[in-house]
Amino acid sequence: MRSTRRRPLALAIGVVLAPLLAEAGFRIAGIRPPVPDESEVARATPADLNKLRYHDRDWKRKKPEGTWRTIALGDSFTAGMRVPLEDLFVKRVERSLNQRAGGRRRYEILNLAQPNWDTRDELEAFRRTGLPYQPDAVFVVFFVNDATGLDSNPLIVQRMHEEIYRREGRLNRLSRVYDWVDWQRRKRSVSRRTIESYRASFFDDEQQEQWRESREALIELRDLARERGLPLGVVIFPMLVRLHEGHELADVYQLVADTCEELGIPVLNLLPAFLGRDEHSLWVSATNAHPNSAGNALAAGPIEAFLIEAGLVPDPEAD
Repeated sequence: MRSTRRRPLALAIGVVLAPLLAEAGFRIAGIRPPVPDESEVARATPADLNKLRYHDRDWKRKKPEGTWRTIALGDSFTAGMRVPLEDLFVKRVERSLNQRAGGRRRYEILNLAQPNWDTRDELEAFRRTGLPYQPDAVFVVFFVNDATGLDSNPLIVQRMHEEIYRREGRLNRLSRVYDWVDWQRRKRSVSRRTIESYRASFFDDEQQEQWRESREALIELRDLARERGLPLGVVIFPMLVRLHEGHELADVYQLVADTCEELGIPVLNLLPAFLGRDEHSLWVSATNAHPNSAGNALAAGPIEAFLIEAGLVPDPEAD
């Protein structure tokens, strides 16, 4: 009889103690949602911007003799404002090509990229800024928001960021466990809505205006490059979340790749290079999913091989 009576009491004590022990464990281990500083919300400005305010060394208007000059167009993933200059995939590829060439020729890759640019912005930058630098080739680094309205609007991004990291409830302030669970819930919700918005921009007939605009910009860039006799390519950089088979945006990248092939533009989809990786090890911080130095390093090898195979740069080891 005593044993039977003690069981409900033990259960009740367990129910009370379990949350308290969990709370204590979270506090001892220092587990809490990350709190971004202002540099995570606003675009950081590195010391190594060039005179034109691009994340690169200064460029000489007149191309040095014996130099093959390629222009990389892109947005924040290419600009890499929170990554050391020499760690950017653009500079890694440039350095590798020069090392492999062994002095037989020289390569330059100009990093003509800025946060929040879309394909139309990249086209105009190439026409206005890129062409005067006498390029021999050009490639576009395409990210999914290049053809959507979501990330091209900084206010929308700021509101999403605030939703993920807000601490409004009383329980958020009192309980580390609740705060962590609530943060995970809000993060999943924002991620789901973001992906749904991206997908709608490519597959919903009523929301495809910006994808059509992006496609038209690619056509104009192709025609402009052909007029100048310049090889053109496209590199698709994946969203660095849920990097597993069945990646939610895989069909979006395939649509972009198919479109490029239809337009006669060589294309590289970088998703396979990232599948199976721990996404957080590739982010510049716990609250910023742009590629860090490791993410840039993963991209550099496939991009270098693509540039050579697609004829955008001469084979550095060829005679």
